[in-house]
Amino acid sequence: MTTYDFQRLSPYDFEELVRDLLQAEWGVLLESFTVGKDAGIDLRCLRGPNDVVIVQCKHSAGTSYSQMIRSLRTVELPKVQALKPGRYLVVTTTGLTPSNKDGIATLFSPYIHNVTDVVGRDDVENLLRRHPAVELANFKLWLASTAVMTRVLHNAEHCQTDFEVDRVLRKLPVFVQSDGFPRAQKILSETHTVVISGAPGIGKTTLADMLLYAHLDQGFEPVVVQGGIVEAKRLFDKSKRQIFYFDDFLGSTFFSGHDGLIDRNQDASLIAFIEAVGRSPNSRFVLTTREHVLRSALKMSERLTHSQILDHRCVLELGDYTYTQKARILYNHLYFSDLPQDYRDEVLEGEFYLQIVKHRNFVPRIIEWLSGYVRVKEVPPQLYRTHVAQLLESPERIWSHAFNHQISSAARNLLLSMAASKYGIELADLEPMWAALHHHCSRKYNFSTTPHDFMQALDELEGSFINIKNQRITFANPSIHDFVDNLICGSEEHINDQLDSAIRFVQPQHLFDLANERSSPALAAIMADNSPRLLDCLQRVLYGPHLRWTRRSDGGSVGTFLDTYPESRLQFLVEWSERGQSRALLEVLRKASDFFLAQWADTRQLDITPAIRAIEAIDGAPWVQDNGGRGLRSALLEVVLDEMSSARVYEWDSMLEYRQKAKTWDDKYEFALQTRLARYKEDGIDDEARDCSSISELEELRDGLVRIQKDRGLSLVDAISSVESRLEEYEGPEQPISTYEDRSFPESYRAPDLPNDEEIRNLFRTLISP
Repeated sequence: MTTYDFQRLSPYDFEELVRDLLQAEWGVLLESFTVGKDAGIDLRCLRGPNDVVIVQCKHSAGTSYSQMIRSLRTVELPKVQALKPGRYLVVTTTGLTPSNKDGIATLFSPYIHNVTDVVGRDDVENLLRRHPAVELANFKLWLASTAVMTRVLHNAEHCQTDFEVDRVLRKLPVFVQSDGFPRAQKILSETHTVVISGAPGIGKTTLADMLLYAHLDQGFEPVVVQGGIVEAKRLFDKSKRQIFYFDDFLGSTFFSGHDGLIDRNQDASLIAFIEAVGRSPNSRFVLTTREHVLRSALKMSERLTHSQILDHRCVLELGDYTYTQKARILYNHLYFSDLPQDYRDEVLEGEFYLQIVKHRNFVPRIIEWLSGYVRVKEVPPQLYRTHVAQLLESPERIWSHAFNHQISSAARNLLLSMAASKYGIELADLEPMWAALHHHCSRKYNFSTTPHDFMQALDELEGSFINIKNQRITFANPSIHDFVDNLICGSEEHINDQLDSAIRFVQPQHLFDLANERSSPALAAIMADNSPRLLDCLQRVLYGPHLRWTRRSDGGSVGTFLDTYPESRLQFLVEWSERGQSRALLEVLRKASDFFLAQWADTRQLDITPAIRAIEAIDGAPWVQDNGGRGLRSALLEVVLDEMSSARVYEWDSMLEYRQKAKTWDDKYEFALQTRLARYKEDGIDDEARDCSSISELEELRDGLVRIQKDRGLSLVDAISSVESRLEEYEGPEQPISTYEDRSFPESYRAPDLPNDEEIRNLFRTLISP
């Protein structure tokens, strides 16, 4: 039998639940009165001029019967005696025995006509079973019911990746459904994919979590994607109900410096996977991204621009939260927080909560931060309002106070060393970067170090500044990375420390990116000046490996990205040289190109797509071309064309796309291209198809060939037909269409509006201590 966790409801939530249940049970409309210091009336039904039914809701989950009866006798009884209603009901979340009910009925005689007018916890649960539509409409109660939790936990335990049910349950009491939720739900239901975008801190991850949780109740297995689309494709099984979740998908996989969206053709893979999910009745895909990152991706990738990804987008904006919803977000966070009462009183004093709700910088993340006692306990209660006001005016203060006053030098250096790896990095790869910076700073600023500093720094930061999972470390949220970047940009010493201690190319590369993105006189001066410090740094990091190899149990090796592709390093050197018309950087480029061209000729391990991007960079750099760049372009293009003998479909797409755009394309290049293209059409496509180990890989091959035929003017009808035949053989019998119907949160449900400040005042008065 299903039971419910009423402790996840605020008094206001419980009053709404009782109103909906009694309206469904009685078939009449009940009036709701403002919460707060009421006159003994929470709900009222007028049956005639002298026939008034009053309902008193007592949300007392966790309190004893003796405490409740004392409150009823001293607080509510005098009010009822003054009102003299025709009928009076008490509805409570406290469990009641028959004797308890008799005692309450006797206390309020003659206004309580029968013990059935005393509605205890078990009676409320019975009403919920009688009216399941009410249960669904009160989504927080429904999601926390034992029936739902049993199904969710079962599906979470049997899924192939980790979904943190406890984390979502902790969020549930403070969750307020905005207009963004039904919009996201509708897109997910109709297209099977939703891309939740929006500004930092607006609630994207919370919205995605609630969508996932609701689908787990419906039998879906969650697949939390952490290793990119390759991992998602590997786990995809259209015979199962699966919901894939990819948080910060454009950042964590595509724009991490060495593992780019364009470089590995991941834009095409993403589009193909979305299309595969759309074709499967059993599959769902939830992605989140910051809106400005999505816009950057659309500028970088023509494939994304011309895809239907925007049809799946649900932009979450502050305007999606009504005045009432923002008030309830603050109220819920305060009601369910561990803040001592004297801190809450500071928010209530002088109606300070109205200033918070109306503030231009109000976002759920700031409210979550200011309502957590562990984060504000060093602020005395009498200064709490000042602290909150400062956070709202300058949200970066959330991190600056803790960074400057609450963590060690080792922890600060760990955050600074993560700046160039903002979307996550393996602990084994971060430690040498941190050690180089930490030991440099200890010598420069004269502080001592210990062998335990790294592990102690991780312990200090985990759960506040960083998250660690499966030996991979990430910033806890994007705003922390923004803070660290701003810290670097604003300090010449921080910039110098980054350059002096860098051990990987991605570190100065990140500084160049910041110089282009942000207004920082200190950074612009150092990066444009081509100082010996900058040149020394580039020479030190330019030739390091970009992969870290790990031995597998079967004797083979697997490579993990460690740094920027060598081909991309040349691209960036071209762009930086052109931007500053720097002969010093041009000399660095010349030496690097000689080194890498010789290495590729020896190893034949060129990465084709990033090499094409380097050639495109030269094409767009007239000053570099006039100063030796044309020779580099010719040498690179010859190496790339030679490597096309073993190219895959996405690399052919990139190469043919470049040929269409290139302003200079000699006959010798065309001859080499056509020779290798003929070999690919004759044997290479079949070889690639045989290497495919899943339906999604075959579909991606087919889609790539279709794209080449459509966009590049080649006839590949026979090859496409051959791949489709393999797909038919691979798929076996057609899968039955799912009978699943989305039924998570009803679109029609939204919290009743509190249209004016007086309603908001009454809501927050319930937080006043007795």
